[in-house]
Amino acid sequence: GDVFLMLPGNTFVWGLASFLVAHLFYIGAYVSRGGFRFHWFVLLPFVLYGAVLLYLLWPHIGEFRIPVIFYAVVLVAMGWQAAELWWGVRDTAALLAMVGAILFLASDSILALDKFRSPLPQRDLLIMSTYYAAQLLIAWSVHRFVRI
Repeated sequence: GDVFLMLPGNTFVWGLASFLVAHLFYIGAYVSRGGFRFHWFVLLPFVLYGAVLLYLLWPHIGEFRIPVIFYAVVLVAMGWQAAELWWGVRDTAALLAMVGAILFLASDSILALDKFRSPLPQRDLLIMSTYYAAQLLIAWSVHRFVRI
């Protein structure tokens, strides 16, 4: 995904698809660790966040509407299942996964707002700091899961 987003030309959808697949793997990892869980009070904040983000982006995404909707649904599901894992397990590894997932949501939201609405000041710092922190925390959570 990172490589596609760095390439010149029309590679945005390929980057989006690559990250979508990664998020599906994250969801699989969270569910395999804690089982599929559904609590409306855990899901609701993620659904509201995704709805507000799509509302802000909708007038600006044009031809990207379908891929952005699919990506947003999977991204929200990834954050939701990370939060469900923490809610069910309540250990450090699950907390790291949840915070990492939330930072991934933040990073992708900043990226989308910058790309489709208007350029944001300090965009690179905001996007990359939240993205690297997200990846670090998710990787650290895997390390902690394995040690348990």
